[in-house]
Amino acid sequence: MLAAHKVKEKINNEGLILFFFRISKRAYLKFFRLISTIYWKLFLQQCGKGTRIGIGVYFASPGKVSIGKNVIISDRCHFGTELDTGSMTISTGVQINKNCTVDYTGGVIFGKNTLISEGVKILTHSHGYDPRSTPVGSGLKIGKNVWIGMDAFISENVSHIEDGIIVAAKSVVTRSLSKKNYIYAGIPARPVKKIPGF
Repeated sequence: MLAAHKVKEKINNEGLILFFFRISKRAYLKFFRLISTIYWKLFLQQCGKGTRIGIGVYFASPGKVSIGKNVIISDRCHFGTELDTGSMTISTGVQINKNCTVDYTGGVIFGKNTLISEGVKILTHSHGYDPRSTPVGSGLKIGKNVWIGMDAFISENVSHIEDGIIVAAKSVVTRSLSKKNYIYAGIPARPVKKIPGF
């Protein structure tokens, strides 16, 4: 809650109408995020305490999705699958930022405390050379404390990303990342530096 002197300062700086507009917008967003969380909890296989699901989030097969405690899924994320066998596990403490797209046709596991930045795309199936063929899934396991940078792309050829890895923004990952606590960057992503302190 804002202290009285802070409120007065904001009103003086922004004007009364703009101040109340911002307060009401914040309350509106908070309310509809709460509604979204309650709604999806009804359909998800599991949803832990303290988890928040943003506005415009979509799960194609929510009964195949398990979410741990204190997970944050930001606005307009899309989670889809093209096969009934596709499943997804989002472990405790994971944060998935807005506008991410995750295909879990082949199955996806997000390890604890992993951070997925805005606009990341993850693919876990292929149609080979025929776009109308039955998709072939390939599972993906993302380790603990992984950070995937903004607008990165993870292709269906990737089966695992080890613990503690950082994938730089806009990188394209075309094969599994096996060096723990390394920074990967580029197109295709390659190890560029060991994270200091490890």
